[in-house]
Amino acid sequence: MARKADPALLQKLLFQSWSQKAAAGDAMAQFNTGLGYLGGIGTERNEKEAVRFFEMAARQGLPRAQYQLGFCLRMGLGIPKDDAKAFEWFLKAAGQGLAEAQFSAGVCLSAGEGTPKDERAAFEWFLKAAEQGHVHAQIDLGLCYYKGTGVKMNENQALFWLRKAADLGDAEAQELFRAMDAERQAADDAGKAKPDRPD
Repeated sequence: MARKADPALLQKLLFQSWSQKAAAGDAMAQFNTGLGYLGGIGTERNEKEAVRFFEMAARQGLPRAQYQLGFCLRMGLGIPKDDAKAFEWFLKAAGQGLAEAQFSAGVCLSAGEGTPKDERAAFEWFLKAAEQGHVHAQIDLGLCYYKGTGVKMNENQALFWLRKAADLGDAEAQELFRAMDAERQAADDAGKAKPDRPD
């Protein structure tokens, strides 16, 4: 009978492997070591060490590490909170096509966190992330079209993007889509019910 592997032992061995490769300068291993420290996977949880390894990998240009470093800066995890630096790292990762970073850059721009508020630029980042299937970006993009925030109001586009997010199973998107679709249907029905007035 085969013996079951101990998950904790496997995580510890995996973390040791990442750490060795990270010490040799491997950016992906540095990122994984940071995740290990952040989540307590194979080692004790240590947010400061996590940030140190994310920064090593981020400085080598790894988009996932750049995003994660931005996230830590934005949340104050293992490092003092700094929205401006967080936004800088989000932009670096977003520029390399990472959807999560594109969405985060859009959030910062729409709220004016760490950067001046710029609704048009926020819309553009939401669009890039939404096109990659990022569900929260699809919701925010739909709301931008619905409210005319950073883009010309377009109810059809609002419903299109909210439907895409809803189809991915997001409950918030499903509720928003139902409400907007019902509102549009009621407006259409009211328009049809009005009798023609003679000239």
